[in-house]
Amino acid sequence: MIFVDTNYFLRFLIRDDEKHYLTARKLFEAGAMGKAKLFTCNLVIFELKWVLSSFYLKDKQEVIDILTNVLAMQFVDLAEKDMLMETVALFKNSTLEFEDCFNLFYAKSMEADSLATFDQKLNNKFKEMEKS
Repeated sequence: MIFVDTNYFLRFLIRDDEKHYLTARKLFEAGAMGKAKLFTCNLVIFELKWVLSSFYLKDKQEVIDILTNVLAMQFVDLAEKDMLMETVALFKNSTLEFEDCFNLFYAKSMEADSLATFDQKLNNKFKEMEKS
């Protein structure tokens, strides 16, 4: 099994270093063909979002598109992929921050009754989700 770090996704998606892009592409092709078993973690997805928006100055829609493409990679295992896909969908359709969107779904998955937060917008969304 091969753990895929943030920089491999970035080099493949941004293609700002041709040598690294080709190396990453080779690994992803091997994964897609079943010749390599790839996995990553939630923290990599969060770091990817942060680097795209803060360093590469990608706008929200570009970040959403890239994260959606990464999460669609069937050959990369990710423990909470479904929750992250829900997170991206909520992030797309709300004014909440990405990490707050994830925290809502995580709290729900853990059957939280309430949130201890000073963020009223987050708390309101949690209560709204409780009703649906």
